[in-house]
Amino acid sequence: MLTLHDALPLGLCLTTQELLDVKKFLLNFCDGILLKSNDEVLKRKIANVKRELNAFKVQQKFLEGYKAVVLNNLDRIMNLVVSRFSGVDEREVENIINKAKQLMNKVLNAQSFEDLIGLDQEFKKDITLPVYELYLKAEKRRSK
Repeated sequence: MLTLHDALPLGLCLTTQELLDVKKFLLNFCDGILLKSNDEVLKRKIANVKRELNAFKVQQKFLEGYKAVVLNNLDRIMNLVVSRFSGVDEREVENIINKAKQLMNKVLNAQSFEDLIGLDQEFKKDITLPVYELYLKAEKRRSK
């Protein structure tokens, strides 16, 4: 049986991977509310945020917060991978940690959202899929 505790590393990976799809993030920001909500006040406030988010002159203030969220997620993923999967495959855990640190440096060095484009695919290949493989290995061990 899968618990929320078990799913946390994978869920955090998938969330971060979605967040790193920068084009999709900028283009689709809060579209659910904007397209489907009847709350005109909320829609107006979110539309203003989306407009600013996509305006080059003020985009920088959003970038720093965005980077902080991505960095925090990467840190949490690294800690979860070490604590949950070190006994499963220590070499793969080290590889994931090294790749996550490289991604952190790329995020820290980004000067614009455009600098982050493409990191979602790198994250998927280097972090999400290996974490999923470790999860499957851990599940096999537990079921024996």
